Amino acid sequence: MAAAAINGARPSNRGRKWLSLALRAVAVVAAGVLLAIAWRANHVWHQRAIVDHVATLDAHVVYDYGRAGIDHPPGPSWLRQLLGDDFLADVVGIEVSIPASDETLAAISALPHLKFLVLREGLDDAAMALLLDARELEQLQFASPLVTDAGLSQLARLKHLTRLSIGAPQVTDNGLLLLESLPNLSYVELIATGVTESGAGRLRAALPNCDVRIVSESPLRL
Repeated sequence: MAAAAINGARPSNRGRKWLSLALRAVAVVAAGVLLAIAWRANHVWHQRAIVDHVATLDAHVVYDYGRAGIDHPPGPSWLRQLLGDDFLADVVGIEVSIPASDETLAAISALPHLKFLVLREGLDDAAMALLLDARELEQLQFASPLVTDAGLSQLARLKHLTRLSIGAPQVTDNGLLLLESLPNLSYVELIATGVTESGAGRLRAALPNCDVRIVSESPLRL
């Protein structure tokens, strides 16, 4: 009888063990989900702060869903009402219509999914260095009389750049050749720069898959 009682207790002990393991697994998964939500909430908080700031500069902000041609934010409506339309959306593009301060440029460049950026005036060589934090940047359009070849050289470190519009009269043939190290560059337009047709031709030769044009105005848009 005693042996039978002991044998009968074993499945119960085994069951409790499996239940304990299952509860631990659920706790680990729940903790992971909470951490993911907390990380996302922190990201969205910073993103909203930057969007609110650039809104004072008459800026145009593009989210990933808009860039994909979708007319509404991702996620069910009840979730968007609870957490905000931008909780599951990332800023991928910004166009600033007036000069931006170094503080603003640093904040914009810190957006982790920024791919498209248009800047008007106010840039100088030191400000160009602030763009290096925008590691996923693919398209950049800027116009400034203060940017020189030294400032343009900073862009050689943005390896994801594919399209570039330069409106800087102090940029010359020598500065343009500094872009040779950008393997994904497919289009460069030069607006009122100091670059000659000879300099543009040298970049074309160095990057045969890149369309280099000297134009009167920019067709590039976010």
